[in-house]
Amino acid sequence: MEQVENTSIHELIDSIAGSNLFLILAFDGGGSRVVLQWKILERILKEVPAFLATVSLFAGTSAGSILASALACGMVGAADKIFNASLMDKIFSRSSYHALTSLNGLTHAKYDNCNLRTVLNDNFGACPLQDKKRGHAAPFAKAPPAFF
Repeated sequence: MEQVENTSIHELIDSIAGSNLFLILAFDGGGSRVVLQWKILERILKEVPAFLATVSLFAGTSAGSILASALACGMVGAADKIFNASLMDKIFSRSSYHALTSLNGLTHAKYDNCNLRTVLNDNFGACPLQDKKRGHAAPFAKAPPAFF
């Protein structure tokens, strides 16, 4: 593992799978920018289909925690449906009323979670995190990080 820069992705994944290394796959927040992270991961999965099997812990913040949760539950198909620009725009849109009453995100959450709940229920259904495949960490605002 000393010469990572000269190692192919296949060799790297094989060395992780055959060792006791702990691989963390982390996703950033940023609303609809998580679509880019998903598209990059899709390209990795086309090249190395077994990549997710080597991940020990999925982590993410904000929109990235939705992707991390889907992958931790083994729901790659649901992630593929959710992480596109049109659904992310729907989730991270806000009414003029919400923007006004929250003082544009100063007093309450910047986005209302009604659209988020609808999209998650439609695509994930009831997927309790205790049924997930591997470790999962998703910190939430105004609460200590949750480790499952």
